[in-house]
Amino acid sequence: FTGNYVQTSGEKAYGGAIFNQASSSGSATINISKGDFTGNYVQTSGEKAYGGAIFNQASSSGSATINISKGDFTGNYVQTSGEKAYGGAIYNGAISSNAPSYNAGAVITLGGNTFTGNYVQVGSTVTPNSIYNAGVINISNGATVTVNDGWQSFDDGTNAGQLIMGSGSTLNMNIANGTIQADSLGELTKNGTINATFDIDFTNNKADTISTSAVTLSDSSGTVTINGFNFINGTSGINANTKIQLLKTQAGGLQLALSAAAAAQLPTDEFVIGTTDDVTTYDSIAAATNWATDVYKKHLRSEERRVG
Repeated sequence: FTGNYVQTSGEKAYGGAIFNQASSSGSATINISKGDFTGNYVQTSGEKAYGGAIFNQASSSGSATINISKGDFTGNYVQTSGEKAYGGAIYNGAISSNAPSYNAGAVITLGGNTFTGNYVQVGSTVTPNSIYNAGVINISNGATVTVNDGWQSFDDGTNAGQLIMGSGSTLNMNIANGTIQADSLGELTKNGTINATFDIDFTNNKADTISTSAVTLSDSSGTVTINGFNFINGTSGINANTKIQLLKTQAGGLQLALSAAAAAQLPTDEFVIGTTDDVTTYDSIAAATNWATDVYKKHLRSEERRVG
């Protein structure tokens, strides 16, 4: 699927390559055994744009399903001049009152996919992003999904997009792309491995963040492993009061683990790095994962249990 597009003026635009919709109690299913999506886009002026490559919507009690066993998403985008844009590569969910809304009948299953160079653009502002999820996204058992730009989830305080990771699956969130961004995975059911890389800007005390609305740990492993950092503007801005939040959760269970490669990147100055939990305060560092005792004490100041 290459170079497909939808262009409108003054009207909403959906799904550059695929538009899949199920209304009322109907069903619509697409199975893709292997297919790459490259350079597809949705473009409009003065209205909202959804799903540069794929738009998948369920209305009412409808069931809209897309299964993608293999396939990469590269350089897809949504662009609008003055409204909002959702899902550089994929929009999954529903639309109500001209805005995203949750519907569990919209389901996409990923079986092994890499997302690179996808984005949303509103006016002149470009934000790295592949997925906007207001439904359910599954990662198949044993599959690896790598996101090199961004993931957003609908959350209105009552319902949120769901990410369900199958047994032995892996999600790589490589969001260290030079742009500070806030990503959200929605309601996470974790039965696999999550790895991440992060941008950190010590000069402005900012960093990439990954948030969740709720967490269910099916694999008893509540770790998000940091595989690397990109220090925007270097590390000269660090001081003892510097606090960087990387993981924001709505429920306990997730901890930050540290790979050996990321540990070797840590500067020598003292600062706080970790997570906050909006419900409770707890030590959110998996201390046994390459946080050596002296590094853990010096860099994380573990006596400060709430950071961010």
